[in-house]
Amino acid sequence: MLNVVRVIGQEEFSLDDVYARSGELARLHPQNLHVHDKIRQQLQRLRDLGFVEFQGRGIYRLTV
Repeated sequence: MLNVVRVIGQEEFSLDDVYARSGELARLHPQNLHVHDKIRQQLQRLRDLGFVEFQGRGIYRLTV
């Protein structure tokens, strides 16, 4: 997920920016039928690990 966030190429990005890459993630993980749910879960993990900050209203900031 961190690679997806870095590919977006912006320090600040939205959940919609990441959702726009969901097709790529679905191809990488075809067994996952809940890609958007997994995206949100992984963004929370990245937040908890200090890689991103949640700014509110679906906006995130890359910290590394």
